[in-house]
Amino acid sequence: MKVRAVFFCTALVLSVTSATDLMGQDTGVTQGNLVLRDSPPSGLFYRKGHRIGTIPENSTVTVVERKDIPILFDIQEWLRVVVEQATENGETQTGWVYNGKHESSATPYVRMDGRCG
Repeated sequence: MKVRAVFFCTALVLSVTSATDLMGQDTGVTQGNLVLRDSPPSGLFYRKGHRIGTIPENSTVTVVERKDIPILFDIQEWLRVVVEQATENGETQTGWVYNGKHESSATPYVRMDGRCG
């Protein structure tokens, strides 16, 4: 019983804490069509933010914030981006995209090109 309580409390603490890194406005290119959300996962059940759009493949984005989200036995990297291509009505889109698992050898969904704004 104590083991379950410790595991539950540990999972709860991990779900609430996350690392945030304000970026120096790096630019990147999307490696596929990415779902743009109003917030990264949060809460006990890692509920994702509402879908607010889709960023087409090979779009240039400015990354303004990076957040590592602990998900039980893994860490997901989420990026807050500004899409450089304006929408049809001339507005720029800002939101969060999933960028893969933290420190994974897999290719990230937003490839940074090394430029700083």
